[in-house]
Amino acid sequence: MGPQFVSGVIVKIISPEPLPGRKQIKDALAVLADVAYVDMLEGDTECHVRFKTPEDAQIVMKSYKEIQIKNNWKFEVLTG
Repeated sequence: MGPQFVSGVIVKIISPEPLPGRKQIKDALAVLADVAYVDMLEGDTECHVRFKTPEDAQIVMKSYKEIQIKNNWKFEVLTG
């Protein structure tokens, strides 16, 4: 059996400018919560960050304003 889908662990980040590299995004968010994976290509203006638990994603969402002011990123939790 393949990996199980866990709802609420993926956060979409949207930026008006190209995002920094995968490592910079992971490092910026890892101070708040456990990041499992950052899915993006170089030069993208949006990416998807998978956290280890839905609680980790919620911690980042609650810190959204602080991160947005610093980086001008918009966040959205994906469910489905």
